[in-house]
Amino acid sequence: MKKVLIIFLCIAANLLLAGNRDSLLKAVASHKIDSVYINMLSEIANTYEDAGDYDMSITYNLRGSKICDSLHYKFGQQNALNNLGNCYLDKGDVKKALESHLAALKIREEMVDKLGIAYSYLNLGNTYFRLGEEEKSLEEYKRSLKLMYELGDTMRAAVCLTNMGSIYSNQGDIAKAQEHYLKALGIRKRFNDLDGIAEIYSNLSVTLLDAKKYKEALEYAFETIKLYGETGSKLGKSISFSNIGDIYEHMNDLTNAIKYQLMSLDLAKEMESSWMLQTNYQLLALAYEKKNDFEKAVLYAELFSRTRDSQMSSENGKMIAEMQTRFET
Repeated sequence: MKKVLIIFLCIAANLLLAGNRDSLLKAVASHKIDSVYINMLSEIANTYEDAGDYDMSITYNLRGSKICDSLHYKFGQQNALNNLGNCYLDKGDVKKALESHLAALKIREEMVDKLGIAYSYLNLGNTYFRLGEEEKSLEEYKRSLKLMYELGDTMRAAVCLTNMGSIYSNQGDIAKAQEHYLKALGIRKRFNDLDGIAEIYSNLSVTLLDAKKYKEALEYAFETIKLYGETGSKLGKSISFSNIGDIYEHMNDLTNAIKYQLMSLDLAKEMESSWMLQTNYQLLALAYEKKNDFEKAVLYAELFSRTRDSQMSSENGKMIAEMQTRFET
């Protein structure tokens, strides 16, 4: 089975509010319930998401969503649902992620919010990919990219290009993957977007691994770690450590393979990211098996089995159809 260690960029509705989390928590405690209060809840949720504390982020987004629903405040509601979808996806709760993103899209369509609709298409593409629906995922990315170009949003168009490159990489179309990554990289560098550059470097390392260009793959992967050291993304570092471990495993350097996979695992545990834990457990089981340490190989294989989504692809397809019908009526 092909291993997917690719970063898919989600679009969060970031609201520009000054101040750090502590000042926001202090302000929200005494503020009346209005649009400013709701925006502060959203920004607090964003700070927790950025720190990899998805449970706290979900708590604040749910709080905001309930208030928006009672006030019939559509703008705040679609924002909270969108961000909930991203958090659920990072945690590995794909069913709730899909439900949240479809609900956000429905509101955005009612508001005729073209930019919001483009964001939703992109985030749905990420969600469908996690469900194993690659063609459906690619279709959503293309819809998003078309709207981004129409709206002149080149920065977000780069996100679409990156994610489309990831799909092509996973399908084994290396040339098409690199073409999309390099287009996106040019845009990211123009804006000096360190997170975006790091994400593309990380994805390029996976593509080069698939092409058996291990030295180049490692160079991109280690450059990615440096960039994430500057931006502070725990998820990005976890994925990158795992990529490095995977590259070393292909080079038969099992000591380094296990070392970096365990470094990734530590971060995945901190974030309680089930999908990342699955990746770590699976790759550790393979590395220990290759090392003839069958006791640890069995241990990590069992951990992988416990964390793996028990739903089969056919059940995922049924779930997708049911949710789409619910939100389209």
